[in-house]
Amino acid sequence: MCKAIGDVHGEALAYNCIGVDYMKLGETENQFYSDAIDYHTRHKEVADVAGKFLAHINLGIIYNQTGDHEKSSINHQFALRYAIQMSSVAG
Repeated sequence: MCKAIGDVHGEALAYNCIGVDYMKLGETENQFYSDAIDYHTRHKEVADVAGKFLAHINLGIIYNQTGDHEKSSINHQFALRYAIQMSSVAG
């Protein structure tokens, strides 16, 4: 719905929420991690800086869970860059 009406913020939020749901499902069945990656990647593509930070954090977590430590590290490094850009000490 958000995509249809041009609500980019709502679209990004929806992608994040769906991605998190698939992440939780992936904890019991790894097959859901690919869907989680897909939705977090979509989130990253439409999000603002704070959203990109969050998307990269989530992608880093998923890749770590699947054993792809290189992609996990790359995504966490991107998240760190966005945290620095936002001047976020917590990030």
